[in-house]
Amino acid sequence: MKVKIVGAREARNNFADLLAWVMTGKEVVISRFGKPVAVLKAVEEENLFSFVARVRKKIRLLPQKKVDFLVEKIIASAS
Repeated sequence: MKVKIVGAREARNNFADLLAWVMTGKEVVISRFGKPVAVLKAVEEENLFSFVARVRKKIRLLPQKKVDFLVEKIIASAS
């Protein structure tokens, strides 16, 4: 797997480009003062669905139609 290492400032300034990079299956290591502090990587589909399930449990106060709409929107944006 290909990994790109960028500084925090570069990550902030080029976030959209980094998202495009990780959506192709690659990873970005974000460093601060030369030390790695975070990893940006794509969400695996299985993890996305478990995330959605957790969110659904937390937002039970919303009408189910609204919840379904929001979940579909999240899934569509992740594809």
